[in-house]
Amino acid sequence: MAAPAKSRLDSPAISVVILLALAKAAYSLWRIITTSAPDFAYYYQAAGEATDRVARPIHLLPPPSVLLYAPLHYLPFSVAQAVWVMVSFVSLILIVALIARSEAITHPRALMLIAVLSYLSFPTQFTLGMGQVNLIALLFVVVSVLLSSHKRYRIMSGVMMAVSWLLKPELVLVLPVMGLCKQWRVLLGAAGALFVSGMLSFFFWGTEAYAVYVQRLTQLTRGFTDAGIYYNQSLTGLLSRAGVASVWVFGAATLAVALITWYACWKKQRPFGESMWRYMPALLLMEPIAWQHHFVLLIPTYIMLWMSHMPRRTRGFLILSYFLISWNFASSRFLDTMPLGWLIASHGTIGALIVWIIAL
Repeated sequence: MAAPAKSRLDSPAISVVILLALAKAAYSLWRIITTSAPDFAYYYQAAGEATDRVARPIHLLPPPSVLLYAPLHYLPFSVAQAVWVMVSFVSLILIVALIARSEAITHPRALMLIAVLSYLSFPTQFTLGMGQVNLIALLFVVVSVLLSSHKRYRIMSGVMMAVSWLLKPELVLVLPVMGLCKQWRVLLGAAGALFVSGMLSFFFWGTEAYAVYVQRLTQLTRGFTDAGIYYNQSLTGLLSRAGVASVWVFGAATLAVALITWYACWKKQRPFGESMWRYMPALLLMEPIAWQHHFVLLIPTYIMLWMSHMPRRTRGFLILSYFLISWNFASSRFLDTMPLGWLIASHGTIGALIVWIIAL
């Protein structure tokens, strides 16, 4: 969320909220660092496979991605985990600062309030607590988008975008918006970076690692059987919880979201940065499995939309979508016994649908 009037920013209540959020962040980060961030082990083990030259990796990451994570394994696990979590938190601060600057938000209290609202959202808490890569990958996307506005840095912009794809392969779904916005030099830089990383990983492992990766990738369709899990808040998750079990229906719904979004992007011809942030809700809806921690990708979207001109009613819906996405049920099993419990359990999907419609 962006800056209210200056008099409101000086409210003692906002000062209390900011101080409490800072205290919570310090305590939470200390607990994560000194205990466990479970998903970080996924990346650390992948790094071990790279440094130990394991030809048949057990993780569903393309070989160039595994190679990118390799430096992690040169640190003891506890140290690497602490560094990883702190880098994720710093990435959050940098994302907010860079997007706020691009939207001409300069008031220090406004910046702190945006950072607090971004931090307190459950997807951010989930990302930090689990040791996920989302915030780090998003930072590379933000840097790429900002660099793309300068002609001399567009190749470097592409390199930054390629790094985000290697860190979080799902982000390759932004390719269509790059093409529709005619970011050819950015795409050239990304292609070059991917080629170099691919050649390095081929030199390191040969073809066997790629064969195993492709083989495991073809088994992804079995993941649809788990699509109804509460933490999956994609469009597929909502349909699964509603009782739909057809892969064809999932595909048709996803294609509809994609085509509508691509048409809006092509028709309205917005700047690349704005188009990218307006595209993020569609990306999350299109993912077969969009865990709640993926929704940190909407941080730039909310900041950008809040700063745009819109009717008061639309702004109210934007606030509603933020709360729907930021909410979490610690235990959602009780919803199974409630009328329309499946719909309540899809609150994140509904929030994403609202912000997607606003962003079109």
